[in-house]
Amino acid sequence: MQIKKNIFIFLLFSCLFVFCKKEQTTEVLSKPCIIPDIEKILIDNSNHFGFNCFRQLAINTENDENILISPIGIALSLNSLLQASNNNTNNEIKLILHVINFKDSDIIEGFDHLNNLYSEIDYNSKIKNSSKIALSEEISLESKFKNLNKNNNYTGVIFDENAGFIEDINDKFSVSDVNSFQMINSFDFNSKSKYEVRVEESPFYKSPNESNFVEMIVSKSQLNYYSDQTVKAVELPLGRGNFNILLIVPQNTESIDDLCKKMDTRLLERIKNKFRTQLLEVIMPKIELTGIKTLKGILKSSLLSSGFKKSTADFSKLSKQNNLYLSDFEHITNLNISSNGIEKSDASTDSYQKEKTVLIDHPFIFVIYEKYSQGILFIGKVGNL
Repeated sequence: MQIKKNIFIFLLFSCLFVFCKKEQTTEVLSKPCIIPDIEKILIDNSNHFGFNCFRQLAINTENDENILISPIGIALSLNSLLQASNNNTNNEIKLILHVINFKDSDIIEGFDHLNNLYSEIDYNSKIKNSSKIALSEEISLESKFKNLNKNNNYTGVIFDENAGFIEDINDKFSVSDVNSFQMINSFDFNSKSKYEVRVEESPFYKSPNESNFVEMIVSKSQLNYYSDQTVKAVELPLGRGNFNILLIVPQNTESIDDLCKKMDTRLLERIKNKFRTQLLEVIMPKIELTGIKTLKGILKSSLLSSGFKKSTADFSKLSKQNNLYLSDFEHITNLNISSNGIEKSDASTDSYQKEKTVLIDHPFIFVIYEKYSQGILFIGKVGNL
């Protein structure tokens, strides 16, 4: 009887061990999602405009200066301005988004859904988006605008005594105008590499003759990879796998400046269409970036000219106050691709012995996007760490 009891206990613990082992090794999978047609259009146009902003910002920055923007964050802010605008100003915002033939309600609903989708789809990645209209306390809001903003969690109004202060560096003037308001957009993203195996220190070369040691995240798995005479690119899943970071590194005589000028949706698709999946060890720097950019100049050159002029702006859905106009569009970004806290492993115990190593140790461009919708959260350039 005692022998049978011991056998039963042994079998029970064996089953528990196998079950626990299976639970520990089961891969956390990404969550599929279906995107309606109108939202696909909003995403495509957001991506396109995001690359346009990135290229224009790159023209005015030094080679070693970091750039970080969020195409979807900018688009969500334009959606907020759409709710506040009327007539010609409203049409200009639609032209920027390439949705001139869509109803305001469909655009607003589509962006609201995308904001909620990206915020909730991957519990291992944290996203926070905020689009705030900053204006003077002397301006009274339209009740309809207040009601519109009750339906989403990213649009709002803040009353700021400095909201009417306008400074133009190029024209060297600064004035205070109670009729002006500012759009302040912020987009934050925190995640980790899905397939991280260790962290180590390694040099990052700002230039061939200038480097400093930084913390590198080492990931290993079957990954998408592309390489030609000018660039190499590797795609790493983040979080549970709904978000990917595409790392694009110039090769041979290609410079980071040249690559920035070429970045658009066509180059992105060309790289993705020519991916080869193979066993890789990817060594990339931890990315902790913050960006603060004014997009006033870019938006004015992208058809939103009337909204920045007191004489032509129409934001009557926001307030009936005469001559209310947009004075600035501030875009704030925070990105953190950090480590899982895995200590450096012994190379002799690694299960992969024949993987190709991809080392990201000099200036590169990256794009972070959602796997199923292909919506781009960030476009960035890392020139200095």
